[in-house]
Amino acid sequence: MRIDNLKKKLFHLLKPIHMPSIKIPTPLRKYTNNDAEIKVSAQNVQEALIDLTRQYPDIKNHLLEEDHSLKGFVRLYIGSDDIEGKDGLLTSVNENDRINIIPAIAGGNLNTQES
Repeated sequence: MRIDNLKKKLFHLLKPIHMPSIKIPTPLRKYTNNDAEIKVSAQNVQEALIDLTRQYPDIKNHLLEEDHSLKGFVRLYIGSDDIEGKDGLLTSVNENDRINIIPAIAGGNLNTQES
């Protein structure tokens, strides 16, 4: 039985580590030393965000709520696919994936009537 436990532990340690990247939008690059794209070690989007915030702690407050959920004004895409249409933060990623952070842009005038 000890050999089975050892095999399980080795399998867990040897499982493939994916290195997708996260594209950082211009307004958030001041929190990533102006890096536009960050390689992260992850098997899903949540792990990617954890690794990103480990590498660049200052970006965390701009992406995640206190409970580690995604802030409401932030959308994440893998390629052109919104992760909300997939498995949310548990959406799987592979080494060739690029996660795009799309923050909502506020502003403008809701009053469309001209004076």
